[in-house]
Amino acid sequence: MTYQTQSAARDPPVTSVWFMVVDHEFNCTLGDPCPVDVPSDGSIFHLQQKIKALDWYQFKHSHYVELRVWKLRTPKLAREVKNKGYLASIKPSGGISDEEVEMEDEEERETKGKGKAKARAKPIWRLLPSDEISLHLKEPAPQNRIQVLVQLPASGK
Repeated sequence: MTYQTQSAARDPPVTSVWFMVVDHEFNCTLGDPCPVDVPSDGSIFHLQQKIKALDWYQFKHSHYVELRVWKLRTPKLAREVKNKGYLASIKPSGGISDEEVEMEDEEERETKGKGKAKARAKPIWRLLPSDEISLHLKEPAPQNRIQVLVQLPASGK
């Protein structure tokens, strides 16, 4: 029989999110990958706050709401993300949701072999501060697999 301590029964579940920081134009990564634990029932706003609280030099002149969070469709190894070719290949798409990605995948399957241009699922999409963590980061990524990129604002903003 397994017994839970009283504090363990009260502690809310957490999700570990692996992230890397990129400059405002997606030209390069800044620093190494890092995990941060956030409440599983929290929002991306909570993730932004936790990341800013790390007090890294990259964040010194940024308010946490200025940090843009981009979800990778498929978690990547840090060395893959650091590859300039990878960063150049991703085009931020705005607030595309999981449902829209699934619709694009369905359209791609339907148009395959019909001579139509294939729909292409976006490799990355922006998560808004109000988005729920549990909806976008359902399963924990293996260690060192980057789930999100944190984009710094342009200098002077």
